[in-house]
Amino acid sequence: MKNDVIISIKNLSFSYNSNKVLDDINIDIERGAYLGLIGPNGGGKSTLLKIILGLLKPDSGRVEFAGGVNPRCSDDCRIGYVPQRISQDYQDLPATVFDIVESGLVAKEEIFKLQKNRNEVINDAIKLAGLKGLENKLIGELSGGQRQKAFVARALASHPQILILDEPFVGVDLSSQDEFYKFLRKLNIEKGLTIIFVSHDIDIISAQAKQIIALNRKIVYTGKAEKMNEKELVDNIYGQKFTHIHHDR
Repeated sequence: MKNDVIISIKNLSFSYNSNKVLDDINIDIERGAYLGLIGPNGGGKSTLLKIILGLLKPDSGRVEFAGGVNPRCSDDCRIGYVPQRISQDYQDLPATVFDIVESGLVAKEEIFKLQKNRNEVINDAIKLAGLKGLENKLIGELSGGQRQKAFVARALASHPQILILDEPFVGVDLSSQDEFYKFLRKLNIEKGLTIIFVSHDIDIISAQAKQIIALNRKIVYTGKAEKMNEKELVDNIYGQKFTHIHHDR
């Protein structure tokens, strides 16, 4: 495994019963990547994330990490994960921003021996997410973008090297999306965080991500965003009958 590669996916396939969802996937993700994952519903995006996270076991092939160990236990490639729709599903939870971020440490305290005390770690993550001053706000009192930041702060509290976000902007307005992407870019550039995010919106992916993986059971495209032929990619992923409406962002 190359020194600059943090995740290496080799010859990976996966099926639900007899339905093959991923077919011979080969990807190297470099440390510090800012990567967008795109594809149609049923194309295998969420399944691939679950395999990377160790929640599913592939039928064949493997996922290797820097250090070659479980990413949830390794200082070299620890993963923070923000699941799909989490900020919508938990908006009525009677919990503050502080509570939400603190919950990210509960299952990890015996694994990660942090030098700082618990409150300092939580407050550092809240500050990093740009939510300082909102610690005692209930999660339901925040805007959609602020709620997403709270759940990112929850993931950041364990000091990950990789941040994975599955469809982070479902139900979030465009202005909050733009602000949130600036926040992600800042984490990527200033903290050197490897970021992988999933989106159905090809315009967002092409405008925001440095690198793109297009997935429809097989790898359709992998490479730099600026070298992507958007029309050709849409045709290959969705078929030529798909009508692409460009969003002016």
